Amino acid sequence: MSTSPEEKKKFGVRSKSLTVAQKAEAAAMWRTGSVTLDDLSKKYKKTPEMFSRLFTRMGVKKGEGIPALMKEAEKKIVEARVNDTEETLKRIAQVKDSHFKMSQQLAIMAFRDLQQARAAEIDIAKLKDAMTVYKLIGEIVGSSRRELFDILNVERHESLSEMDELPDLTVRELTQNEVLQLQKTPSEDDIDADLGEGMLDLEEDE
Repeated sequence: MSTSPEEKKKFGVRSKSLTVAQKAEAAAMWRTGSVTLDDLSKKYKKTPEMFSRLFTRMGVKKGEGIPALMKEAEKKIVEARVNDTEETLKRIAQVKDSHFKMSQQLAIMAFRDLQQARAAEIDIAKLKDAMTVYKLIGEIVGSSRRELFDILNVERHESLSEMDELPDLTVRELTQNEVLQLQKTPSEDDIDADLGEGMLDLEEDE
């Protein structure tokens, strides 16, 4: 079927043939089903009939590449989800580790204050202000951890990594029975040995 002069004028047809690269590009676009013959005509300045004949000779069908594109897209989506999950689990582990160390450090500092007070025969009740400060810091640490866990959606990821929630650090006033029990506790050297090699090293006040 020949193309009339009016149609050639409509699409701004050029006499120069398409290059191999242009034919391949047009065929790839046709396989995706995202363009029409008119679209290709306007892009390459050729008639719709020319592309119809070209694709027939090449055995290219419109939209035949869609299943492959969908499969590739699904693959990328799955890969992205896996990567996101792995990254989130790493961040959760980092949050758990950092907050564990902060809670651990607070516990060591508070207990050493109590031990030093006992060694100096100071009334432990006088440590109320210091214990209040430790309690406030512990609450800040706990609040920060909870907010980060909400942001990272830890609850949803727990089943994947079988993570256990860190216990909240609680600093409060000692009861009389606890004071008596503390007076019977081991020495500071024994305490450090029990805490193990994994504890943080803290500098004691001179």
